[in-house]
Amino acid sequence: MSDAAPVLGADAVDLLLTLMEAPEARLSGAALHDFYPDAGTALIAAGALKDDGYEPVTTGMADHYDLPVHVTWRPEVGGYAYFSPSAGWVKVDNERLTRYRVDLDWFLGFVAAAVKVSGPQRWQCLVPDILWDLGDAWIGKRKVAVLLGRRLSTSRTLDEVCDALARRVGRPPGVLLTTTRRHARHVRIPGQHRILALADCLRGNGNGLRLDLEVINGVFAGLRPQMTLQPVEASADFRIVRAKGETFAFRGDKQRQVIGYMYERWLDGVERVSIADMMDDLDFPIKTRLRDLFKKHPAWETLVKEEGGSTWFDV
Repeated sequence: MSDAAPVLGADAVDLLLTLMEAPEARLSGAALHDFYPDAGTALIAAGALKDDGYEPVTTGMADHYDLPVHVTWRPEVGGYAYFSPSAGWVKVDNERLTRYRVDLDWFLGFVAAAVKVSGPQRWQCLVPDILWDLGDAWIGKRKVAVLLGRRLSTSRTLDEVCDALARRVGRPPGVLLTTTRRHARHVRIPGQHRILALADCLRGNGNGLRLDLEVINGVFAGLRPQMTLQPVEASADFRIVRAKGETFAFRGDKQRQVIGYMYERWLDGVERVSIADMMDDLDFPIKTRLRDLFKKHPAWETLVKEEGGSTWFDV
């Protein structure tokens, strides 16, 4: 790769985000050498890319065919080589055979540190290899949950992300930072989290990467409530619900999780929710009874109704 001093610029940021969107987040050394020499060198030096074994196949160089060739260890050349009809055994530089993968621990740690996630708690994986909860951080004057997701352009992974977040309603709304450049703009993320593409706020400053916190803060500062003049209006953390001309306060965590679950589906047009499915999605004990969770609460049988294994908002 390039012998020049590695500089983390826009090309390195672009390569990093591109690799994060690949299924296995990796690339061969030959591709880095041929197409991204400067960006690859910079990312390796920064620790963003790490060795991930060796490629058994490379592109032939001696016969000018640019065809895939298999390599094998040859003691006579002191390394890996392939056989060329015209040149015999051709040694291949190790850096062309090395595979490189994005170091997810490095990347998650960088984002968590950049937004100043509070506390020593390590991030939590919500969807394997797709979605992580990095913890809470102060964005402007708000303490918000910071999530990191990748590959949100595919319907399967987006469904998995929404399902995972639907089981965590009741937490403060936050920001879902994603390596996906273009995502479904009209998808509503459970929990009222805001989606922000890292391409809009991740910068290379020569010697390192940084997140533009002003851009992230702007996602919250300039936004109005998502739903207005609706029969049911809920606060972001589901502590307060206004409906039927009344205000209902929910202080218990499980109450807020249930209300959040019902509210998210109500917004999707699902009027009646299966209680069994809800308890399973929320990881509540199988014998949990809805009426016990709302015992003596003024919303029970006033706003929250139950019948035949289903529950709904009576509005």
